[in-house]
Amino acid sequence: MSLDAAGVPPWGPARCSLASRAAGEPAIGTAAVARGFLVLEQAGSWGRAAAVESQLDPLLGKALDTVLSAVGGRFALLRIPGESTGSATGRPRIALVAGGLTTPTPWLLRGTVSDPGELAVLPWEALDDATPGRLRVDAPWLFPTEEPVMLVCTNGRRDRCCAIAGRGVAAEASGDRPGQVYETTHTGGHRFAPTGVLLPFGQGFARLDASLVEAALDAARSGRLAPELMDETHNRGCSALPKPAQAALATVQSRFGVPALTGWEVEATREDDGWTVRLRLGDDTWHTRVTESVDRSASRPVSCGGPPEPVTSWQVELVSADT
Repeated sequence: MSLDAAGVPPWGPARCSLASRAAGEPAIGTAAVARGFLVLEQAGSWGRAAAVESQLDPLLGKALDTVLSAVGGRFALLRIPGESTGSATGRPRIALVAGGLTTPTPWLLRGTVSDPGELAVLPWEALDDATPGRLRVDAPWLFPTEEPVMLVCTNGRRDRCCAIAGRGVAAEASGDRPGQVYETTHTGGHRFAPTGVLLPFGQGFARLDASLVEAALDAARSGRLAPELMDETHNRGCSALPKPAQAALATVQSRFGVPALTGWEVEATREDDGWTVRLRLGDDTWHTRVTESVDRSASRPVSCGGPPEPVTSWQVELVSADT
């Protein structure tokens, strides 16, 4: 078996995603927290810190990353699966903006931009708005779209599992759902590769394959989770929520078979030894108790080549249900 640049067998036990699967690590409550997203097309290679380590102007990349972080959002890059660097040179770039994640009606804007610098001066605090109207005043070239989009992490400079596991999934799913599946630079949670984020909902997924990506997109058209993605193996949670609330919502969705991606009212309260999370959807209410546990009998590296660490997970106890 050949070794990679770090001297590690690329398909060996150091592969964090394989170790996570072997340890039976649940994915619930692991989505990277973000209240909104700006995703910009950038062909070519990406570095570990892709915003400043790609063919995008690093000063602009840093500025966009900083301004999005300041409002609780997330900046990332995208590529069209299978497209060569040359074919993307000189044409306007795709830009995606997802907002309203904390409202009943998340929204997605899509457009192309010739000068990415235009993005730096937009009112990014508007990501929390229930409608995209404020952003569109300054960026009328961004248009509302009802077509959901899946971003699949493929950045091997951050972790080899994302490249090895993610690129094939993105390419295959993109062939069947063109314009709805893109490679992206970072979703967090390398050990759950192939990982994805579903826009505009900010819904995180783990251990994807092409058929699961397509199922997610098809169900999202009607604001639902696909049934095969509702379990603790795949459902990482909604990025707009703190991680304990992500875990509580994912558990209720799975246990009660409630596929709704929107319309949830979530209240999370920190206590000395855990969290109390109340979830409401229409006339139905669930009260849960969420604690974090450490399983020292199971371990996995958080990233490829890293040392083994105990498996941590969220434990969700249903206190009451009024349904």
